[in-house]
Amino acid sequence: MDKTFKKAENILARNRKKWLALENVVSAGIGRTDKGDICILVLLARDNNSIRRMIPGEIDGIPIEVRVSGKIDVF
Repeated sequence: MDKTFKKAENILARNRKKWLALENVVSAGIGRTDKGDICILVLLARDNNSIRRMIPGEIDGIPIEVRVSGKIDVF
């Protein structure tokens, strides 16, 4: 497995629960940046600058991208 992906998995495992506890955060997972690099995606139901400020832009060299996905309903 790619070392960068494994690093992202470890960062996500350490932070996912904390991020999902934040209001408007609906998901957190591993994805790719617009340039195709591995990143951690944190998805919001609606944009919220105070939440964006609580989530770092990167951890240990892995970018963290906050995106608005809208509400996610699971059936």
